[in-house]
Amino acid sequence: MIYGKDKEFVLTKVIGLVEEISSEIGIDITEKTRKRFVFVPRSVAMFLMRDELHMSLVDIGIVFEKNHATIINAVKGVENSFQQKDAVSEQVKEYYDFMKNKFITFYTSMMYVRENEEKVFETVTNIQVEVNELKSKLEESRKSFVAVASESQKYKSAAEEQSMRASRWAEKYHDLKSTYNITSTEDKEVERMKSYI
Repeated sequence: MIYGKDKEFVLTKVIGLVEEISSEIGIDITEKTRKRFVFVPRSVAMFLMRDELHMSLVDIGIVFEKNHATIINAVKGVENSFQQKDAVSEQVKEYYDFMKNKFITFYTSMMYVRENEEKVFETVTNIQVEVNELKSKLEESRKSFVAVASESQKYKSAAEEQSMRASRWAEKYHDLKSTYNITSTEDKEVERMKSYI
């Protein structure tokens, strides 16, 4: 099998290969028709998917939107064509020769991807571990910052409270000074200096 860990990815690539073949031969082989000019190349593609890519009937059915019975008939039809010598068999052989290299190249590339998939998966896993460690360290730093900010806020609040207390005492002192006509030593000195002027 060519799937590895990501079957959907491979099926998408197979669909892309079918589209590429359709474009090169100028026939949409996924078209829902039994006309021979579509049916023959579609049958050959189904045969090669089974033979070269080792795909299941269900997965081939997904690519072409066909049931497994249709695919079995198409694959058997291509196998039988190799034993016969008529116009349709010649067409089958031509399409087979044209498509086979494409399917072999595709299979080789997918197997390369699959072989390297474990390495890639391991690398991605290691990166995820590192990212999680960094997230953990970042969270610790955030908590530490919040704690410091909280302490800082406490000190700021205490300083503000002391400042307000000092302001209140200064206001009370000023009120008392005004009420009882009390002057400090400095005030008396200023008043004395003013009297000389």
